Amino acid sequence: MVDNEAPVVTDVQVTPNPSPANSEVTLTATIDDTSTGNSNIAFAEYNLNGGDWIEIYPVDATFDSPTEEVFATLWFTESQYDTHTICVRGSDVFNNISESVCTELTIELDIVLPPDIQVSPLSHDFGNVQWGQSSTAIFTITNVGSGKLTIDDIYLDVFEAFSITSDPSLPGELLSNESTEVEITFSPYSLQLYTDVLYIGSNDPDNPSKVIPLSGTGVINDTFSEQVSIIIDYIEDSIEDGTLEGVGPGRSANNKVNALINMIKSAGDLLESGQMTEGCQQLADIYLKVDGVSPPPDFVTGEAREGLADLIEGLMIYSGCQ
Repeated sequence: MVDNEAPVVTDVQVTPNPSPANSEVTLTATIDDTSTGNSNIAFAEYNLNGGDWIEIYPVDATFDSPTEEVFATLWFTESQYDTHTICVRGSDVFNNISESVCTELTIELDIVLPPDIQVSPLSHDFGNVQWGQSSTAIFTITNVGSGKLTIDDIYLDVFEAFSITSDPSLPGELLSNESTEVEITFSPYSLQLYTDVLYIGSNDPDNPSKVIPLSGTGVINDTFSEQVSIIIDYIEDSIEDGTLEGVGPGRSANNKVNALINMIKSAGDLLESGQMTEGCQQLADIYLKVDGVSPPPDFVTGEAREGLADLIEGLMIYSGCQ
């Protein structure tokens, strides 16, 4: 039997479409002779923008049936940024060549658009904050550029009276016009001016490290009793969270903590009643028991010991103790 009819080309597709330059594009099609003679397919080919015909291969590696799925892998460079016409045709074993079926493919330039980090506010002064208390500020990070912003580092320079109490998981990514927040808490523990710097690292090509100055001043409450209450609260909170503990075995450790608290209350009572000399002497004795210097031995130890010493020293300064 002689077959005089050409096969039919269907399902011509290119993926992805559109496609970025410098990446692979897959061309697929079906060559079908089942309704036009039912002869085996002999070959298939494609051309680009009306150019030379180029061989295209069967998915199963062999042309041996009336229907064949065919494919080709194409590569387009940046110089080929444009919309292209790709045509496919096939032939059966009787050399009946099909009509070509075409599709269009758009190649886009693979342009990497830069991110642009913006932080608001650019600095912050927490003002006067009573020691033993805290104040917070929110810093908003926004990507005002077009490319994806990757935040890879957020940290404080000194990390003394300032702390990062809320921040995004790192590395964090922000698309154009997206924002995230960082919360900074200022907790002074003595009467002084504090300064620090918040650093935010990102892939912004112009500002890979944003520098945000921070400042705040520790001040004291109006009455001695309020100041003493803050110190005692600090001790109790530190004991509870494990950053402060009494020195010594067994009950001795707890006894020293209780003795320290009673001494502080007594010093506050003396100062409140106007007995400044006696109150200052009591504070001086307390300070020697928390200053980390031996002798005499300290009553407490732990990460919070230094902060407690600063609180005692702050009360001594406010009270005019020499």
